[in-house]
Amino acid sequence: MGLKAWRQIHTTMVPANKVKHQRQESALKGVKTLAQPMSAQAVIDLANAIKTDAKLKALCASSHCADVDDQCRIAKEKGFDVHPNDFDQFNNGDLIESNDEDTFLKPSWWERISQH
Repeated sequence: MGLKAWRQIHTTMVPANKVKHQRQESALKGVKTLAQPMSAQAVIDLANAIKTDAKLKALCASSHCADVDDQCRIAKEKGFDVHPNDFDQFNNGDLIESNDEDTFLKPSWWERISQH
């Protein structure tokens, strides 16, 4: 059996998800990081930015950011890729309060997140 035939057989026998997983492992080899989903990391990054920027903190604490959608809009304007579901899922919903019509972030939600 030639090398070309061997490669064809073995690459077709490996499930695609295993190949993807192997690529992810090799890409992360040697990198020491806390395993945070990207959405959680986006919320953490935004919280850290709010803590260090007085103008952003005042804006996020104002009535202009009354709900999750407003916070996401401001986040996008500042270059963060944060979505409403990111807040909903962060730490089992620790950052949000809901009523019948809308979802709100707890006041000063960024203080509930430790800096990473």
